[in-house]
Amino acid sequence: MSDQDINEYLSGLIEVAADAEASFHAAAGEVRSEEARLLLLNRAQRYGHAAASLRATAAARGSASAADRRPELQRIAPADEAHILDECERKECAVAVAFRDALDRRLPPDVGAVVAAEFETLLGSLGSLRAAGERAARQRRFVAGHPA
Repeated sequence: MSDQDINEYLSGLIEVAADAEASFHAAAGEVRSEEARLLLLNRAQRYGHAAASLRATAAARGSASAADRRPELQRIAPADEAHILDECERKECAVAVAFRDALDRRLPPDVGAVVAAEFETLLGSLGSLRAAGERAARQRRFVAGHPA
């Protein structure tokens, strides 16, 4: 893999992680329950850390464009909490796939180590958004008079 390919791949991962960070921050501002808000803010922080680690790796490799790129502020369309959490879960799965795919590449050891460490951290929280979304959906059905 050429240096240019590695830098482009890093740029893609930075973009995915930074986009997730912005999306989760926006989603945290749209949910009503404190539990969901804290969960989303925690996720935003994790994705922000992943993006920062990848930016530092890119900068160390001399890829300033990858290191300096920042996502636009994300806006979340009004929706109920269960829907917001479902959308965040989909985004989280897409991020996990991007990191998993990166690990399948022949990345240099320094880059591979950063990607692997961030991937492991992100994997540790998979599933909690689904559980929060299911609780929100049950609560919505209960409030609507359709307990299930």
